[in-house]
Amino acid sequence: MTPEEEKEFARAGRRIALLIAAAGVLAVLAPWLVVKLGLEARYELFFYLVAMACFVFAMVNLAAMWRRRK
Repeated sequence: MTPEEEKEFARAGRRIALLIAAAGVLAVLAPWLVVKLGLEARYELFFYLVAMACFVFAMVNLAAMWRRRK
C-alpha cells in the first residue's frame, strides 16, 4: 500500500472505532435517556435497535477493510 492508502485505511479504522464507541454509549444510556426525557418504553427499544444497527454496520465495514488489506 502507498502511504496515502495507509492514511485512508487508518482514517476509516478510526471512524469505525468512533461508531462502535458511540453505539455502546447509546446502548448504555438508553434507559437513562428514556426516563430523563419522559419517553415511552418503546423508545428505549428503538435506541437499542439503532445501537445494534450501528454495530452491524461497523462489523460489515471492518470485514470490508480486512478484505481490502489482504
